[in-house]
Amino acid sequence: MNSEKFVSLLKSELDNSFELYANKESYIGSKLDSLDLSTENKDEVLALVKDAVTENLYVLLSALEGSSSLAGNQQIYTVSDENNSIISGELDSEFYMQVIEANI
Repeated sequence: MNSEKFVSLLKSELDNSFELYANKESYIGSKLDSLDLSTENKDEVLALVKDAVTENLYVLLSALEGSSSLAGNQQIYTVSDENNSIISGELDSEFYMQVIEANI
């Protein structure tokens, strides 16, 4: 696996999660429904949740790559798959291209 495929899997997981968050059958969806928000306000809350989760995942990937700190500790981590193939190296930039830039 390479960083492009890994980020593609992360993007799919995020997309699925955000769909679930909007569904009243999910925990977050049921909590949102209990707030009795207008459709417009619910959409705004979901957009904020999506932005927060996306930003935090980008920060985490950047920290793994060593381009930002993780709780004040900045170093480069190595991410590998079960075959010991190194996945890290471009995770943050790949995530930016596939997820963040795609939504601008």
